[in-house]
Amino acid sequence: VMGSLLAETRDAKRIEHLLTPVRDLFAAVFFVSVGMLLDTTVLFEYGPEIVLISVVTILGKLLSSSLGAFVSGRSLRDSIKAGFSLAQIGEFSFIIATLGLTLKVTSDFLYPIAVAVSALTTFTTPYLIKWSGPIATWVEQKLPEGTRALIHRYESAASQEVAQKRLGAIVWKAFGSRVLVNTILTIAVGLALDVYVRPIAIDMLGDTPWASTILTASGIVLAAPFLWAVVYGGSAASLTTDEASRIQRLTPGFLVARALVAFLLVTFIINIFEPGLSFLGAIAAVVTIGLFFGTRYAGPIYHRMESRFVSNLTDKEDQTPPPHRPVLTPWDATLSEMVVSPNSEVVGQTLLSSKIKDRFGVMISLIERGTKRILAPTRDHILMPYDRLFVIGHDSQIAEARKTIEEDIRLDEGPVPASFGLTSLIVSRSSENLARYIGKSLRDCGLREDVEGIVVGIERSGTRTLNPDSNWILDDGDLVWLVADIKKVRSLNSNQFMPGVSIAPS
Repeated sequence: VMGSLLAETRDAKRIEHLLTPVRDLFAAVFFVSVGMLLDTTVLFEYGPEIVLISVVTILGKLLSSSLGAFVSGRSLRDSIKAGFSLAQIGEFSFIIATLGLTLKVTSDFLYPIAVAVSALTTFTTPYLIKWSGPIATWVEQKLPEGTRALIHRYESAASQEVAQKRLGAIVWKAFGSRVLVNTILTIAVGLALDVYVRPIAIDMLGDTPWASTILTASGIVLAAPFLWAVVYGGSAASLTTDEASRIQRLTPGFLVARALVAFLLVTFIINIFEPGLSFLGAIAAVVTIGLFFGTRYAGPIYHRMESRFVSNLTDKEDQTPPPHRPVLTPWDATLSEMVVSPNSEVVGQTLLSSKIKDRFGVMISLIERGTKRILAPTRDHILMPYDRLFVIGHDSQIAEARKTIEEDIRLDEGPVPASFGLTSLIVSRSSENLARYIGKSLRDCGLREDVEGIVVGIERSGTRTLNPDSNWILDDGDLVWLVADIKKVRSLNSNQFMPGVSIAPS
């Protein structure tokens, strides 16, 4: 608990520097003590069992972790790599085995077996991580086309379900943590007065109505800043523009609900010290209204407390300058859309002169202008008011770009075209349609024109390259990530594909 408290202070960096040698010393003592408890004769005696348990651990955690990641909406490739990265047991298993041994609920031979399995699986982890990329590529290549299409549909549906949050999730994101924290603080004020202050007040004033009245008033006054935050506290800053717009339209209803929560909290405090008070509901209502409309006291105090807390909490992050260009891979990217505001500084500029990609790290993959769609726009395309842009990038990058592009305007957004999105294909000599790209540059191979899209990343032999240069020469086995017409990408794997033939989106 003390470590958690010190970690959030302004002196955390200095404290960490002073305690690092002590931490390293105890880490060494811990692992040395673990080694001293090993009985090597047991290791030789139970060698086959140790190997068997290690294999079961690796395979079991690999399959379960990969399946869990895939079900949660991650791509097949990311799921496989996650499973290979988690296929081991750590040193916490030593603690569990020691506890079982101390409580006499396990046999003596179990501890060295647990340590041996942990060490063996830990030694295999770097090699599993190293080969996770090639194995994921091999699995994707060996999957039947029907299974691959089914997986792509599931990934697309899962990502859309995550993007389309229900109102309840948005409300919790906007107000949930603020209301919950301040509710807990209000209850804590009442209980603290009851446990620690009431005995002192009774000793000084006796068990009289005056003592109860003073305690009740003190509790309400001390809790007033937190009660004010329950009712009037603003929404979270992490809301997107669309989420903030939905919340703003429903503000009156939320205000009534939050006022009801505050009313119940005031009633709780009064009941602690005046359980037999008559007209309890009326008194609580009067006190609540008086406090919340008297914001000259509660509001400013809460704002100062919150500002101080946030400043202390983010002090370490503020001291660390952010990297010039965040690392982004297509496998972490999401496809989002935004509308160009007439007031935006990018209006009338080309994609090159607006420097959207250089400033925010996002890529514009589609421009929708009225009934016209410009797939994979070039750097000379001019941005116009009310253009609907489909961009790919990390969530934080998209949020920063949205501030500049959308400014203060929000329009009703239509759905992303069903056949347009982030997808991939593997360049292979075994495919007649894909073999013709091998040995050619991205500029000359015609892949961009065939799928009406843009290449956003290439993986070759486990090495990823984001935004490859147009002179990049494609080779056999390259995994190419594109933002394009998914139907046309899939048609490349069929013998019926004909370059230049347009497929209408669904």
